[in-house]
Amino acid sequence: MALNDKQQQPLVGKTMPDSTKAVPPARTAPPKAAPAPPRDTSIFGGKPYVPIREIQNRWRGPSRQVPGTGRLLSEKDRFAITERMERKYGSYLRQRDIPGLLKELERDKSGKSPEVREQIDDKIRWLKGELEPGK
Repeated sequence: MALNDKQQQPLVGKTMPDSTKAVPPARTAPPKAAPAPPRDTSIFGGKPYVPIREIQNRWRGPSRQVPGTGRLLSEKDRFAITERMERKYGSYLRQRDIPGLLKELERDKSGKSPEVREQIDDKIRWLKGELEPGK
């Protein structure tokens, strides 16, 4: 019974004494994939820049609601915003241009009547919802 007294070592990955075949190593579970990053739902769609003409085409159509208010932003106002972006940034808008555009609109509010300031605030709110990545 000396055979039972010995602990038998598993022969994982080693050659067996009677044959030349090796015992395959034990299988392990495949590593879990990392969770997918949140999808970019801004106008950029994960790209570093977007053509101004593409923005104009997306913003065409009926008036759209400004987030947080019940007011609407007309197509004329949206077109004026894209024309302003094109004059300042050229034919492409990059993600890093957004803060400068929003600051420029904030500066436009100074010295204006309360009604005009409210309209500019609506444009800023709407732009933040449309342009800021990750939203």
